[in-house]
Amino acid sequence: MALTKRVKIYTESFIEELSDNGAAEDAEKTFSEAEGELSFFGESILLSYAENSADTQMNSKITVSKNGVTVKKSGSANYEFVFIEGGRTEALYSVPPYSFDTEIYTRRIRNSLSLDGGEISLIYDMTIGGAKRKTAMKIRVTML
Repeated sequence: MALTKRVKIYTESFIEELSDNGAAEDAEKTFSEAEGELSFFGESILLSYAENSADTQMNSKITVSKNGVTVKKSGSANYEFVFIEGGRTEALYSVPPYSFDTEIYTRRIRNSLSLDGGEISLIYDMTIGGAKRKTAMKIRVTML
């Protein structure tokens, strides 16, 4: 049986576009916040929430387990990214009507989620449709 709590989710991302030689060309920082649910299933944690703005509607499910973190989003864009510390994974990133092959190399995962909230931190390199990016994402969870 799952234990579920209503929570506030704050997401912060910092993305650097990299040139072919690895130099940073452009940077983007984004913030979002939403309300959602934090559920515990044995050793796994599920964070689910919706992000809605004037031009974006996304349903998000983030699963944390001892093997890594999975971020699944559906709506304006669709993808399921798997983060395994020190590992490479592949996925398809879809923004209808376009789809892009994606490769992720996860440098670091930190997770402090508990019944009282906490934080997930991901640092990873991503190649999406041939474009290289270096990304740091932080997801902070507080109780409502």
